[in-house]
Amino acid sequence: MEILSEARGHYREAAAAAASEPTDQPQNSNRWTLFQNDMQGHIETHRDVSQAIRYAQTCGFDHRGNIYGNKSKIQFCRHCLRYEYPHFSKEIDRFSDSHVSIPSTLLKLSNGVLVSDVMYFHMFYILTALTYCPKIETVCEIGGGYGGPARFWLTNPIHPIKNYTIIDLPESLFYAEVFLRSACPNLKIVYCMSEQDFQNTNDNTCYLVPLHLARFTSSMTFDLITNTGSLAELSDEWVVYWSQWLNTQRCDIFYSHNYFGVPIGRLYESRNTIAPITPSGWRVGQLRINHPLMLLQSADRNAAEVILIRKSTDNPSWIYDIQRLRADEKLTITDFAYYVFNLPTPEHINILAEITLVKKTISDLRFLPKELFFITDRIITSKAFEGIPEDEKDFILDLSANLQEVYEANYPQGRYANIVMNDDAEIDFMILKVLNRTSKGEWLPQIKGLIKSFLSPSVLNALRWLRGQNKLSS
Repeated sequence: MEILSEARGHYREAAAAAASEPTDQPQNSNRWTLFQNDMQGHIETHRDVSQAIRYAQTCGFDHRGNIYGNKSKIQFCRHCLRYEYPHFSKEIDRFSDSHVSIPSTLLKLSNGVLVSDVMYFHMFYILTALTYCPKIETVCEIGGGYGGPARFWLTNPIHPIKNYTIIDLPESLFYAEVFLRSACPNLKIVYCMSEQDFQNTNDNTCYLVPLHLARFTSSMTFDLITNTGSLAELSDEWVVYWSQWLNTQRCDIFYSHNYFGVPIGRLYESRNTIAPITPSGWRVGQLRINHPLMLLQSADRNAAEVILIRKSTDNPSWIYDIQRLRADEKLTITDFAYYVFNLPTPEHINILAEITLVKKTISDLRFLPKELFFITDRIITSKAFEGIPEDEKDFILDLSANLQEVYEANYPQGRYANIVMNDDAEIDFMILKVLNRTSKGEWLPQIKGLIKSFLSPSVLNALRWLRGQNKLSS
């Protein structure tokens, strides 16, 4: 009970301070407001540490599953990681889950280590980061959940780091403190509530930072800042906030693994049009779409594993040169992500180049990723928008309006989206309206295959109507 009592004391102090202090931070997205309210209702009710950890590992921070029936999945995860990271093949079998995790989710291997299905999911973040930068000593995580990734970083058999910092809601930090004190009894926990706490110089230490005090981490030094999963669940305002925050930190490497390139009518947990936004003076250092472990955990969505690095350049619009040189190549989802994450800040935008990117994305990918809405919005809000040709202006305005309607109609109101696109005739027809509107351009014959992505009965009826109007050929 001592661990629970101390963690509750920290939580109450942080929650009270967050409620009383003025802040420049946005409001929580509806998804995380629901999580926060649910956690508030449970924090004071846990009878013991094990009950608190059980709640933390099942409430939605990650997707830990019962080990029974998943043993073959565990073997396949190990095989995938050895294939992806052959230089870490020996160490992969030495990673271990914690003995305080839910017993029914743990399997003991022949070498005595405890593993779980979600452990391998967390592992690939670390393996990718340590492959890119082998000498990481200090890590900061935006949204650390119940502390699972923190423990793996601090205890990993490849290169255990010196200290770890978690920035999160006070409610989430309560569960992180309970789990880490239980799983790592020798780990020092510093709960940062005053400015003098924000000095990450100690070894074997985890610093817990309440969200409303995130601005003070600029006095700390990090080799790596990470976010996995939660950035895509925040509002666009929060994505902008974290992009600006990143630029104020003493760190030059940011690792993100978040949903990317999901169809605008199938948002699932997504609450924004893009995540992350690359800050000014940063660019892509490494990019991968759909890591094999991601496909094992969530096969119906795209996700981008991207490392952003701080790197100055004399040509902030260099990505348009790459786009022009590759104009004759068919665009892939990885190419699309590379362009989007390397787009310059608005003052350096090339509107016609980005309109070309929008058209090529639709024609080559044959679906409408939500990031198209982000691009059309930055085009329309650019000061140079009024100076472009009228036909291009009309195209972007019409496309953006239709994307917005689909986006808002499918925007999740609970923890997850209600996928209505394939059942809602009005939304289906709006997508066809976009195609019909752009059919006046010479490039539309290449995008007819897009229609096949929306083959609900309402779409088929709309197709027949369009054919009857001689607006689509067979």
